[in-house]
Amino acid sequence: MQHHGEKIRCKARRSIRAHQGLVCADACGTIEGEIDNLGRRMISVAWDNGPLMYVFPDEIKVEEGRTEEPAMAPTGSRQIVSMRSALRGSASGSSEKVT
Repeated sequence: MQHHGEKIRCKARRSIRAHQGLVCADACGTIEGEIDNLGRRMISVAWDNGPLMYVFPDEIKVEEGRTEEPAMAPTGSRQIVSMRSALRGSASGSSEKVT
């Protein structure tokens, strides 16, 4: 069961290049949120090596059982729970939409 405010940890499935920098394959980060960009779902990840960038769900994998507690009480912990479910679905080929 998730505690309120925990953040989901993830890893890059492959190297990701963006104007913010390069994230190497297997780099770890923390999922910060999710947006819809022109009909595409994108996940905001704060990578441990510094950059904060948006990635597609198939570019990351959720690290099961790896979460961290933020210093302040969260907003949107329900969104994080539904995001975890959606990310699991995208890894198995599902096109389930998160609301």
